[in-house]
Amino acid sequence: CGLFLVSGVCFTRLQCNSSILFLLELIEKLYFDVEEKMMKLSIIIPVYNVKRYIDLSINSILRQNYDNYEVILVNDGSNDGSKEICDEYAKKNSKIKVIHIENSGVSNARNVGINNASGDYILFLDGDDTLEEGTLEFIDNNAKFDMIIGSFKSVNEKNNSVENYINSSSESNGKKLIIDYGLWKLKTRIGAFAIRLDIVKKNKVYFNITCKYGEDVESINYCLVNSNIVKVTNVCFCNYIFRESSAINKGYFRRYDCYEARKRTLNYFKAKLN
Repeated sequence: CGLFLVSGVCFTRLQCNSSILFLLELIEKLYFDVEEKMMKLSIIIPVYNVKRYIDLSINSILRQNYDNYEVILVNDGSNDGSKEICDEYAKKNSKIKVIHIENSGVSNARNVGINNASGDYILFLDGDDTLEEGTLEFIDNNAKFDMIIGSFKSVNEKNNSVENYINSSSESNGKKLIIDYGLWKLKTRIGAFAIRLDIVKKNKVYFNITCKYGEDVESINYCLVNSNIVKVTNVCFCNYIFRESSAINKGYFRRYDCYEARKRTLNYFKAKLN
């Protein structure tokens, strides 16, 4: 007769079909709402002649138990085979994007990554460093903060010794953390923090392309002063591979750059805090 008894109530076939369609539409809507609200993370990796390390770096991301991310590999004119390795990863995984530029330095490479990022947050990682397991999931779980700062490990490539740089867990305004960072009470570096992309773009927090030494410290200070709520954790985010052949440890660096960076930073603070 086309009638169905459900919990003591009589329904027609049309009513049942309409109810089923309504439930399916509701489930679909809820699913896509969750998808839209999921935090997306852009991981920016400048790549320059790191053929021996880039596999480890990329795979430390691919092994994460969080899936909503993109990897932006900015090949900064590598000539050791790094370029080809990056291209191979991009062919195999749609989450990985490669941008090839002429050699112009790590600061410009990171800036190119910022301009091509589509995530809610960005995290910078050097091509010879690796992420700790669970890092992306931790960032996602704390996505209410403007900036999320983790701890990190320094691994000496020569003797495999490990030094831990562990922070005390806290929540604070970024401006209040500037002094702690300057005194190294707050320990962070490239690879050990994530920040909202809209804060970076709104406040034009880019890396100074003329600075060859201390550009990361300058940028981190700018991130702090523009972040209202910051999460600091004792959870390790990355492994910094210390190697004598890396750019920062070569003697030809014009290390006076770091003093110029400090002067720019102080002027930036004065403008922001007055």
